Amino acid sequence: MAEIVYPSAESVRSEEISGETRLHLAHAVGALLQQLPATAPVENADLADAVGVVLAFLPPAMRAHAVARASFEAGDTAWQQLGPVITGPDRWWVDDGQGAFCVLAPTAAEAAEVFVNSGNWPAHDKTTWHHVRVWPLGKDRGSDHAEDHTVTLHPVEPACSCGPHVWCAPHEVVGGLKENPGVQGHGGGVVIREVCQHCGVYRITDTWAQDPATGEQGLESIRYEEADEASEAWVASLLPDED
Repeated sequence: MAEIVYPSAESVRSEEISGETRLHLAHAVGALLQQLPATAPVENADLADAVGVVLAFLPPAMRAHAVARASFEAGDTAWQQLGPVITGPDRWWVDDGQGAFCVLAPTAAEAAEVFVNSGNWPAHDKTTWHHVRVWPLGKDRGSDHAEDHTVTLHPVEPACSCGPHVWCAPHEVVGGLKENPGVQGHGGGVVIREVCQHCGVYRITDTWAQDPATGEQGLESIRYEEADEASEAWVASLLPDED
């Protein structure tokens, strides 16, 4: 299982970690604690001790996010202080051009995935591609051990008023050919337009998308559009008549 590396309570208390770094970690974890029930025993603890206690208390997904967030806040220099005191196999540096962050994962590719999926990125309404360099802890980023990876990050699917979306392609709403509604050719692929039969939100999938940073084509991208009059009218037509 891959995850962002987090320090133990002993590591956090270590003199090798600066007070500033401990403060950044405590701040990030404290912010996440506000989302949890007040059950973690940290009210009267020293901040440095509290970080170790809280990190052990948090579920793995939140724990990974806490440390990722802390690394962004603390910055490259402060974060790298954690490297020498973090134990465990398969440690990697991952650099997106804004600084290197330590990740624990079986492979460089998985380290890149963990880093991108744990990041606090600005909201985006369509697929983005993140380019990172990954190399083993203790090696130079420019060495033969470094690898470049691209990680695809799709937008968060908007919530549906009736639970999971049910994607359909009614010709009168999505257009296109009657025998293949909602599908239009695009380069070497197609653009597929679908609508949810419950809420009227659209999903548009492009199978010949292009990464603007590299020019690579043939990628898959997804974006969503809000319901409009046409889709809302179609959804309403599916509802049973009221007697």
